[in-house]
Amino acid sequence: MVYLGKPLYNYPPLMAYSLWLFAKGFGSAAALQQNLYFYKLFPLAFDFAAAVLVVKWAGDRRREIIYLLLLIANPVYLFESYTWGQIDSIYCALLFFTLYAMIRDRPITALLLYTLAFNFKIQALLYAPLFGLVLLWKINNPWPLRRVATALVATALLQMAIVLPFLLAGDARQMFDILKSPINYYRSISMNAYNFWQYFYGLNSLKTEDTVKLLGGISAQHIGLGLFFGFSLLVLGPIVVRIVQANQKRTILAWSEENLWLMCSLIPLGFFFFCTQMHERYSQPAILFLAVYSFRTRRYWLLVLMFLAYGLNMEYVFENELYPRYWQIIFDSRLVATIYAILIGGLLWQYFRTLPKQVEAAPLV
Repeated sequence: MVYLGKPLYNYPPLMAYSLWLFAKGFGSAAALQQNLYFYKLFPLAFDFAAAVLVVKWAGDRRREIIYLLLLIANPVYLFESYTWGQIDSIYCALLFFTLYAMIRDRPITALLLYTLAFNFKIQALLYAPLFGLVLLWKINNPWPLRRVATALVATALLQMAIVLPFLLAGDARQMFDILKSPINYYRSISMNAYNFWQYFYGLNSLKTEDTVKLLGGISAQHIGLGLFFGFSLLVLGPIVVRIVQANQKRTILAWSEENLWLMCSLIPLGFFFFCTQMHERYSQPAILFLAVYSFRTRRYWLLVLMFLAYGLNMEYVFENELYPRYWQIIFDSRLVATIYAILIGGLLWQYFRTLPKQVEAAPLV
C-alpha cells in the first residue's frame, strides 16, 4: 500500500521497487535506517554507466581517459547523487540510453528504456515530443512498421507489469491521482532554481507564490509555461517542418547526431529556465547530452558553462558542501541565471547552425 502510506509517496512506481529491493538486504527497519546511505550506490551506478557511454559515443580514443575523469572525478557531476542522495541521475541516464538506442536503430530497446525512465521520474515526459519526432523520422526507413508495432506492444506490456502490483494492492486511484498532478506540489516561483525569475524576484522567488498576477492579470506560472512552450516551438518547429517535407517528397532527412544532442540539451534547459516551481537539479538531464556534444565537437566551453551554472546553483543551496565560504564573496543568484542564459544562447546558435539544410536521398546519422 505504497501510495496510501505516510509520509506521502509522490514518485512513480519504479522508485518504490528500488527501495523495496534495497530494503531486502536488511533484517530490520532500524538496520535499514542506519545503512540508508548505501542507497546512493544505486543512482551512482547510473552516473558511472552514463559517463562510460558518453566517452564511447564521443568516439575520441586518445582522450577517453581524460573525458571519463572529467565526469566521474568531477564533484559537480556526482553532486546530486552522492551528496544529496537523489535519484534524478537514474532517469537522466535512461533518457540518454534511449537516444543512443534510437540512433543505433534499436526501437524496442529504446521504447523500453524510455518507459523505465518515465516510471522513475515524470519529468521524462519532457522528451516525449522529441523522441516522437525521432520515431516519425525513422519509421518505414529504416524501421519497418511491424518492428515499431512490436516495440509499442512490448512497451505496453512492460508498463502494465510495472503498475499491476499497485493495482492489485488497491493503490490505483491514489497512484494515478499523484501521477496526473505532477505540478503545484510546491507553489513557489522558484524552488531554488536560479533561472529567468531571479532577474525579477531574486532569492525572494522562493517565498513568492507563482499565482501572483503580472502582465494583464496573467499569473507567473502561466507566463513561465507560455515562455517554455514558445521556446519548445522554436527548437522543435524547424525539425517538424523538415520531417514533413521529407515525408511529402518521399526522401530521407539528414538529421545529425550533433543536432539531436543539442535538442536534448535545450529542452530541459528551457524547462528549467522559464517555468516556475523549478528545483535546482531540474537542469540535470542536459548534462549528458551536452557532454557528448562538447567532447565530439571540442566545444568544451559549453560544458564548462553547464557545470559552472549547475555547480554554483547546487553549492549555494547546500551551503559550502564543495568549497567552504567562497560563495559568500562571489555568489549572486542573478549571476547563475546569466550563466544559464549565455549557455542557452550558445546552444541555440549551434543548434540552428546544425539544422539539416536539405533533404537527402540517403540517411546520414
